[in-house]
Amino acid sequence: MASRTIGLDHPAVPLPWIEKWSPFVQVKILAYFAACFIALSMVPNSIWDPAAREFVYVIGLLGIWRYLWWFNHWMRALVFANVAYPRMRDRAAEVWASGWRPRHIHIQMTTFREHREISEAVIRALCSEIREAGVPATIWLGSSELSDEEKIGRHLKLVGDDLDITLRIIRQNQPGKRVAIALILRAMSRAGLGKDDLVIFMDGDFVLHPGAIRKCYPLFALDPDLHAALFGPRNLPFSITLVFGRFDGPAFDRAVELARGSAEYRVVGAGEGERHRARFFPGDALRMRDLFETISSQPTCEVLVDDRPIPHARELWLPLVWFLLLP
Repeated sequence: MASRTIGLDHPAVPLPWIEKWSPFVQVKILAYFAACFIALSMVPNSIWDPAAREFVYVIGLLGIWRYLWWFNHWMRALVFANVAYPRMRDRAAEVWASGWRPRHIHIQMTTFREHREISEAVIRALCSEIREAGVPATIWLGSSELSDEEKIGRHLKLVGDDLDITLRIIRQNQPGKRVAIALILRAMSRAGLGKDDLVIFMDGDFVLHPGAIRKCYPLFALDPDLHAALFGPRNLPFSITLVFGRFDGPAFDRAVELARGSAEYRVVGAGEGERHRARFFPGDALRMRDLFETISSQPTCEVLVDDRPIPHARELWLPLVWFLLLP
């Protein structure tokens, strides 16, 4: 039997306009609207009946109201894409460039009789992302046939032999994709995952876009709302987090000492991108004030309210905390 070759477009290269909207596609769209116009004009209907005018107006107003909501969503998407997201993207890029990485990458993947070209493209993209991250990884493969497992294992050894990748195969004992996912999650739970591990859920025909991990994962550390939406709220009480970078002088050692005494202290990044984060709850207001007075003159000093950069946090929120909580 002759083998069939499947052409795969590179996910980072968009289709040319002339290929996406070819003359044939444009003719089909034109024919559709022409048929609708002819049907509306020639086929007997009651749209133009004066007795139905009020009904038509009401339906028209409801339609306008509905499409105005679509327009509102479109405008908000434009604002997010051109104003809000570039700021988030730049901050995430700074975190990644500073050397901060997940400790381990876990890939939960299910597959069933995928074409060889597709499976190989998936594995190549995964290896490229893991190679860029430079951290260990585990692929949790849920399958039902030996041929799928051997195909992925061979190509993984071919393109990822230089990487610290472990392939764990979970053979499902019942039919259905949800069963396969449940078995993988059970295996992952038994193996144990680290606090800062990255878990990717994907199908066996999903090719990761180049730079997907580099662009996406730092967002979880920067945006608590995104973290809560995907992983659930952390159920923490009201808190203020003081962030500062490394600076010269004995005050830095004093700042680190005070930060270590906070409810939650961690260091992210390295070099110029190194940041010390100290979370304080209302009962630690005095220690928080001492730390803020130590680092307030530094340009890297930030104040986050419930992990969010809120306007006037230094000028309004902190004085309010001093007034209400300090004796």
